[in-house]
Amino acid sequence: MRLLQWESWCAILAFALTAFFILSPGPYPMAIFTFIAQPLFAIAGLGYIVKVIQDVRRHTFPAVEERSPSVQAATASAQQTRS
Repeated sequence: MRLLQWESWCAILAFALTAFFILSPGPYPMAIFTFIAQPLFAIAGLGYIVKVIQDVRRHTFPAVEERSPSVQAATASAQQTRS
């Protein structure tokens, strides 16, 4: 939850504004829903997607420092044989 803190708050606020529009439909709540709540949902969704992609990349292609010692040794020996 700590990693998605601002996305969570955007979604919570957007859900609250959506509930306000559903409970008392009118022109002003509709404008609030259209111009504030929907962009907040989009911002939260994009932020979530960006963090998921970063996390997948980090776990799929770990840096050399993050690899296990046996993998580091194998990588080092492979690089030495190429040289």
